[in-house]
Amino acid sequence: MATSKVSLSHRVLDTMMIAKWLMPKRKNLSLDSLLHAYDIPVTNRHHALDDSLMTAQLWSRFMEEIKSRDVDTLGDLYALLSHH
Repeated sequence: MATSKVSLSHRVLDTMMIAKWLMPKRKNLSLDSLLHAYDIPVTNRHHALDDSLMTAQLWSRFMEEIKSRDVDTLGDLYALLSHH
C-alpha cells in the first residue's frame, strides 16, 4: 500500500517494512499498533512533531532487535528487507 503519490529516488526505511521483517506473523502494522506493542506512550497523534518523536522511539526499539539479529549496517538491513 503506497502512502504517497511522490516517487522517491533515495532509499526509504519504513517502520511497516521493518515490522514485517521483525514480526512476520503480526497482522496490524499501523503506527498506533506498533507503538502499543512496544509500550511507547501515544501522545497527540497526527501532529508532525509528536508523530516523529514517537517514530524515533519505535526506531530505537527496532534497532535493539535488528542488532540482536547480527545486522550491523544499513546496507545489511536494506538487503534483508529487499527479500521481504
